Order: sequence, then structure tokens, then C-alpha cells
Amino acid sequence: MVDLAEHLQLLSPYYRIVSSVYIPLFTCVIGPPHLVTSRYVRRHLIRPGERLRLPCPVRANPPALVTWYKDGGTIHLGWDRYRVRADDWTLSVRDVQLDDTGIFTCRATNGFGSIDITYLVYVSRKIDSLCHCCVVDHSIYTELPVQMTGD
Repeated sequence: MVDLAEHLQLLSPYYRIVSSVYIPLFTCVIGPPHLVTSRYVRRHLIRPGERLRLPCPVRANPPALVTWYKDGGTIHLGWDRYRVRADDWTLSVRDVQLDDTGIFTCRATNGFGSIDITYLVYVSRKIDSLCHCCVVDHSIYTELPVQMTGD
């Protein structure tokens, strides 16, 4: 049988005693997945052959199940050019092609709810003539609407 002094000594690394009440020294926020930053590029203009990386900037406790979609259909992890990093759920598309143009969505879901992070990706050979663009992390993007008539 463990006496009270031994019991308190065993708990001391994890709890603080305040007025005879145990209070955990660390707490975890439990709830639906939430966005960890609003500073991510939502619209991407990219040339064929380049690599596209789309982060899924969410956190969740309990951990979320993350699924990526393109134009409403599930992206299957067996697709050759598509990969999702296990540590941060970033979608990477290598050797981007013209038919990769579309709407990409990261959906994070746990027992408390879900959140969607959506990107608009436009792949074009004629990026320089579309608009004034910026280059960040080797991707060309703009926050301006893109209007095209043919490729």
C-alpha cells in the first residue's frame, strides 16, 4: 500500500498542490481543428514543370484526420506526383501540369468538428502576361483575380 507522502512524490512532476487540490502543470486544449495562421497564400499562379506546395495550417486535439481534395474529388495518396507530408499535412505536387489547375482543399476533421482550407491554383505557360505577380518560396502568386481567355 502506498502512503500519501509517496503518492504525492510520484505525482509531483505532473501536478502542483494548491490548497490540497491537484492542478495539472500542463493542459491541452481539446476541441475542433483550428487555423494556426491567417498568413498563407490562397491563390497560386505557377508554370508547368514546377513544384507546388500547399500547407494545411491547422492544429487539432484530439489529432485530426486530414484529407486533400482537388475540385471536390479526393486526392489519392497513390497518385504519382502528389504527396502529403505526415508531420504537417503539406500537399506537394511535383512536375505541375496544366490540368493541375483547380481548387485544392485541405479538410481537417476530428470528433469535435472540421475546418476547410481552400486554395485556387492556376497553371499557365503565360504567367508574365497575366498580371503583376510576386515570387515567394519559388512559387509565383497573386492575390488579384485572374481572368484568362484560352491558354
